Amino acid sequence: MTSTDPWVAILVFRSTSDAPDYETHYREDLADVRAGDEAGARQAALAHARAQEGAVVNQFGETIELSLVRVVDVAPALGPLESGGDLYARHFRDLDAYRRFEPLMASTP
Repeated sequence: MTSTDPWVAILVFRSTSDAPDYETHYREDLADVRAGDEAGARQAALAHARAQEGAVVNQFGETIELSLVRVVDVAPALGPLESGGDLYARHFRDLDAYRRFEPLMASTP
């Protein structure tokens, strides 16, 4: 591998606020990072994630803060990013648990 090989990083962030009715929520990002090996990819993923962290004030004057929870995984991209092919595959054993986790699966038979 070279220092510019594509890797996919799975990042989980937490969003919090000082607003009294704000409910903490979480965000999962898939990020493209470039590195020559897994250690370099993890470092690149962490740097990318840390750059996303911070606080902003919304239109209502409430502070919304985004913080990294974890770099969940880094893996070599399954194919060239230019090809439009697969980037990442995650395997699991319990489809019902996935449906409970993933709201977009709620209507899937």
